[in-house]
Amino acid sequence: MTPTDNWSCWAHFDYERMAEEARRERDTLNSIVKARRRQQPKSPDKAMLWEQQSKRYYEMYLEQRKNAIEFERRARERRVYGS
Repeated sequence: MTPTDNWSCWAHFDYERMAEEARRERDTLNSIVKARRRQQPKSPDKAMLWEQQSKRYYEMYLEQRKNAIEFERRARERRVYGS
């Protein structure tokens, strides 16, 4: 028997834990975005780079927010249907 014999593409995911991790990451990224909005770029030369980085942090925040919502939904369904 090999280690992959028991592997299944339908593995049991811990959606509660995944949702918690996504919420934690979302909150961290939200703090970074808010701090960047308060501080603004240090010089006009760095404005473009600052804007690109700020957009990337915001995109990452949105992705983690979406993940948290989705994992929470899946965890709720799993509790309801007892899977």
